[in-house]
Amino acid sequence: MYLDSKRMKLKFGVLFLLCIFTLQSCKQDNYIISVTDFNKIETDLTKKFGLNSYYTDLSIVFNKNIGYIINVVVTDKPESLQMKGWIKKGENWKHISEVSLELKKGKIEDYMFTLNKEVSMDMIENLVNVSIREIREEKVDETPILGSVSITSPNDGDKSKMGYTIEIKTEIGEKFDFFYNLNGDLIKQWN
Repeated sequence: MYLDSKRMKLKFGVLFLLCIFTLQSCKQDNYIISVTDFNKIETDLTKKFGLNSYYTDLSIVFNKNIGYIINVVVTDKPESLQMKGWIKKGENWKHISEVSLELKKGKIEDYMFTLNKEVSMDMIENLVNVSIREIREEKVDETPILGSVSITSPNDGDKSKMGYTIEIKTEIGEKFDFFYNLNGDLIKQWN
């Protein structure tokens, strides 16, 4: 029932490092900072991959100098056990990896999620707002902004473990992380 977790972790690690490299090397604005940009992000994802695509990983990173960077591992044919890693910076999508899945038990769809079924951009937008409000209440003199959002399917196929990890940053560089389940309940907060 477990995917080849070492291979998946390696592929996601490479995807994450490419995102960090991109953030460090790019100096142009791609989006105006606003949580309402999640509507544009959702549109970008559905235009590129279709409404019925399956994801194992989705991360959205915001940098005030760069804008939003979107990283995904996605397929439109889950039964093929083949997925592709993509990164979007500005208006350009770049294919960055091939991922082969190994299924020992269960249905492959149990290890993936879809937009507007398990994962909701409206929910993400709401949770980002809730998280920012909470930091504003704690740190009255600082302006919190979105750092990143990530969703990853668990390697054991148990979607009850899935959730939204949201990082909020302050002007002075403090980071606050929130983990919400798919229903929007706060499970854990740390900084």
